[in-house]
Amino acid sequence: MSNGEKHVIYSSNSAHNLEWSQPEILVNIIHLISINLNKNKTIQQQQHSPIIFVNACKAQNSKPISISNPFAVNPMLLGISSAAYENELIINFKTFENGLLFYSMASHGDHLIVQLSFGRLEIYFDFGANQRNLLIAGLALNDGEWHEMRWLHHFDSVELFVDSILINTTEIGGLYRKLDLNSEIEIGGRNEDFVVEKINGLNLEAGFHGCFARIMLNNVDLLSSAPVELKECKIPQPQLFSLGLSTSLQIPYTFLPFSLDFYIIPNSGPLLTILDNENSSLLQIKIEEKAEEIEQEEEFLPNYLISINTGFDGDKPKIFSIGPPGWHSLVLKLRADSLDLVLNSKTIFWVQGNQARQIGAGMQTFLLSASGCYRSTTIDLNQGILIGNEYKRDECSLIQKCSPNPCMNGGKCIQNNFYTFNCKCSNNYSGRFCQISKLPSSCEQYFALNTSSKIAKRINKQLLMIDLDGGGLLKPFNVECKKINNLKKKGEKSQKEIIEYFTILNNDAPKSGIQVRGISEPGSVRHILNYGLDMDELDNFISSFEHCEQKMSFQCSKDQRLMTYSGEDNKRPSVWYTTRNGQQGLQWGDAPPFSRMCPCALNDSCLLNFKCNCDSGEASLDEGINSHIQLLPILQLFIGGGTSSQSLANVSIGPLECSGRYISETITFTDRNQRLLTSLNFNNARTFYASIQIKLTHSSLTIFTFTSTNQERWFQLSVRDGHLVGQIVNAGLINEIISDIRVDDNKWHLISWEIDEQKQILRVDLKEKILKDFFILPKTSILIVGSRTYIPDRSGFAGQLKHFILNGESIRLGQLAKKVLGNGIQLGEWGACNIKANNNGKCQNEGICVELYDGFKCNCSLTPFAGDTCEEEVGMWLSTGSELRIAWQHPGQVNNCFRINVQTSNINNNGVINLIRANALFAESRFNLSIDKEGHLNAFIFDGFFFTQNVTYDKIRITDNKSKDIRFCANSTGFFLNINGEIAFTLLGNFTFFSSLNVWNFADKQKFKGCISRLMIGNAFPLKNPKESRLLYSGKINFGSCPFDKIEQHKNEQQKINSLNSDDYYNEIHLSSFVKSQKKLLFITPIIGLLSALFILLTLFIFLVYIQRRPDGVYKTNENNSNFLPVPPLIPILSNNYEAAEKNTSKKYNNKETKFAECESLNDAPQPQEFFC
Repeated sequence: MSNGEKHVIYSSNSAHNLEWSQPEILVNIIHLISINLNKNKTIQQQQHSPIIFVNACKAQNSKPISISNPFAVNPMLLGISSAAYENELIINFKTFENGLLFYSMASHGDHLIVQLSFGRLEIYFDFGANQRNLLIAGLALNDGEWHEMRWLHHFDSVELFVDSILINTTEIGGLYRKLDLNSEIEIGGRNEDFVVEKINGLNLEAGFHGCFARIMLNNVDLLSSAPVELKECKIPQPQLFSLGLSTSLQIPYTFLPFSLDFYIIPNSGPLLTILDNENSSLLQIKIEEKAEEIEQEEEFLPNYLISINTGFDGDKPKIFSIGPPGWHSLVLKLRADSLDLVLNSKTIFWVQGNQARQIGAGMQTFLLSASGCYRSTTIDLNQGILIGNEYKRDECSLIQKCSPNPCMNGGKCIQNNFYTFNCKCSNNYSGRFCQISKLPSSCEQYFALNTSSKIAKRINKQLLMIDLDGGGLLKPFNVECKKINNLKKKGEKSQKEIIEYFTILNNDAPKSGIQVRGISEPGSVRHILNYGLDMDELDNFISSFEHCEQKMSFQCSKDQRLMTYSGEDNKRPSVWYTTRNGQQGLQWGDAPPFSRMCPCALNDSCLLNFKCNCDSGEASLDEGINSHIQLLPILQLFIGGGTSSQSLANVSIGPLECSGRYISETITFTDRNQRLLTSLNFNNARTFYASIQIKLTHSSLTIFTFTSTNQERWFQLSVRDGHLVGQIVNAGLINEIISDIRVDDNKWHLISWEIDEQKQILRVDLKEKILKDFFILPKTSILIVGSRTYIPDRSGFAGQLKHFILNGESIRLGQLAKKVLGNGIQLGEWGACNIKANNNGKCQNEGICVELYDGFKCNCSLTPFAGDTCEEEVGMWLSTGSELRIAWQHPGQVNNCFRINVQTSNINNNGVINLIRANALFAESRFNLSIDKEGHLNAFIFDGFFFTQNVTYDKIRITDNKSKDIRFCANSTGFFLNINGEIAFTLLGNFTFFSSLNVWNFADKQKFKGCISRLMIGNAFPLKNPKESRLLYSGKINFGSCPFDKIEQHKNEQQKINSLNSDDYYNEIHLSSFVKSQKKLLFITPIIGLLSALFILLTLFIFLVYIQRRPDGVYKTNENNSNFLPVPPLIPILSNNYEAAEKNTSKKYNNKETKFAECESLNDAPQPQEFFC
């Protein structure tokens, strides 16, 4: 574009998809440039060539003409209406000077004036309402290049385009919308003979010196009425020179005046220095830094300052303002004893007397140092001496990037060099264009981002500044945030904490209320409530919440009315309010809208059966909560209805309280094949910004895709190997940025992704990853959240999302989810682990449920159980003589809790049976858990010094052939042991020495026979992970589900009889989870195995015999197929049967369907003995 911006009209990576693009740009030349470059910056070879359809028309414009004197045209003679509600003025011009381009002044005040001042276009217009409007656009338009100005008037709006780019716009005020033209329109200046200035306060240029190529007013060419004596455009081209950073140009002094124009980057530093023969400064003009302190019409075009210093002792630098950036003229004159400096045709500095003569006699060199462009018709810039290598001759390379100001939210544009700029943002904004707000977009987001702070957790109220659209057009404002905890929905038994957030917008209503005394007509007193926001901001604030409310209170005296008026006119309300859309609120509190009722009427509790307490004629009070969001907030109050001098009405309006922010709604994807779709145009090719909060556990997901209609260009945010990946695809080029932080940890993460033409920034919880490159941002229009396609490939999203902002627009995920609710997408924080998590076999035996949202998995690593849901026992059957031990426990597996499950029936009458024996390698401490001769559990503990404990629990028999789950912990407070969940031992004291026990022996080798399972030693599970826990074992051990044999102790007949006769026998009947009778199965198993082996051997024998005796031709081979035959060498083949060979040869030769080799004789004998094939 003419302003230096790149404008991508269309891009595609396929020749088969046709997509129409209609840019509203008028061009003369189209350049087709491939953006697919390889590493060597050369164009890659493409598989296809693009096909472009261009609508072109022959230009009907006349040849450009030179203007030095103004001329007038009569719009009536050209068929232009003298008054119209819609107007269009187009001017194509070229000049090196400022001047007046277009002038129309009607007799009754309507005017339209276009001029070039300080290189900027200024358009003054008025439609007869005496309300002058001014639009300013462009910068350095007096650069000798062609420019186009287009002024569009559509009834009550005006737009100004410069070089096809919309620069400025305004809305028309006043009562009039029609432009009346003067009977004479002047072009290129004013004729002072008959034009009388009717407008005060205008500083208009006197004339115009330059060229016009087109002046179109309402589709009529005004140049067709130009004088015929006007010549074709010929403007002498001054010499141009561009200086870059750290580059200077030395021009030898030849004569004065020294005259040039400059257009520089307003950075601090010397502009012009006059040097003597010793390179000492005689006079220096310098650009100063304090440009922002000057009052200015436009914040993005600040005036900047220059200082002039002669270097003489005692002279302080003189400071001058030279206006906004653009072309400025500088002339240095020396006449007699006076040295004058003329800037923009005004003498701003002079030196007289000896100082002027000293400067004039000593000057040798003019040094230009400021970065920018210079031009002159009197100085040969090309003959100067260059210091540095950043320069360009015969052209101005400076492209003004700060007009119009690209920085948003009050950011200051600073141009660095010819092509680049930076935005200096305020404290609350960031990004290349200051388009990203650092402020929270809601109270919910503020509390969510500060959950880690202990102080923030205790805060339930906070004054806060929020930015609703995250840095968009809406300005930030102050609110009060309130958090209410411990709310439970009705009917719910769970004790889960529910938190509700309120955003409070205060108004300026007095705390004591608005009081109206005495006799007053209905609504005669008006009071306006101010919330600190304009109407658009209020609309956006209200519409972003699901619920809003405002407290209303009306306290009345005896003779005051509310919804009626005394006397016969009871149909008139005495008090009402107005809303955002101008409607009148004719109810009070939460009464139905427009019902002229108060809250007391809803339950028939009003005084004297009126609809409001204050309508009864008695002193009373009507108050309630207005929750009708369409009637909020209350903007104006109209109060009256007093019927006596003692009447009193006291009206109190509380702040606006809103909750249920739509953007804060959480949605849960429980199916990775589901998606949400919405349309959202993105035609701004400068920046892309997305912010979202995510919570997930899968390591590979697609969060959202912002794509074009042809699915060939997109922005995509996904998760790959647990890391976030931002991907841009445009015209077949793929650019990716990958974060360094994993997000698949089932925790909330705040994600922001910012892209401009120079870099990508991907933030995860405020930690940045930056990728610098050149990016062409694609035009997109379809937002897909979740799976990109309808193919059930589980490539979509599973997890939770909220607070989604895309390019400054809030995406209401909850509203989108309601359209497909129940089909794999839910409102709120759902999860597979939260739905009947303890039922239906989910994560048993203290297994941890790991949330996947589209499913779940159980983490059994902290339990001695195995299986998908931690339901499988891991145990072993031990016979007498078996040994289990840990010679030295790994230090990382040491902990203070232990567990063992035992099932045995053997009793050792001669002593105890050890279950666990532990000691320390480098200490004397010991621990022994055993079964005494009566079958009871005994614990012996020695700390290695003097403390000893020996206790027995005799309420439960361990040897009753039932499962006994024994768990014990030892810490600084005591030793605690329980059996099957019942407390057995509680010993108080310091038992931290258990951490030094690192040698463990299990199940007495000589005496124990039975089953053990659920073994846990600290953090180790020896039966489940023998190798990791360093478990050593030997003897007759059967692994797996335990036991394989019924555990029983041989008893004599008397014991059996006594047992059968005793009542305890029937009380001891117990179905163990381990015990199953396997006697019959173990007896039959060896026989079945032997028969199976004999059958396999017989089958193998029959197969081998069959192979040896199989007939020929059973297998089909390729020996008759010539494609599989090798080519043999020509070697002699001996044959004893020539006739047979000849017959076979003839047969093969005559067969045309199959290719055979021919056999020929090797000699001429009648019966050759040799032949070859």
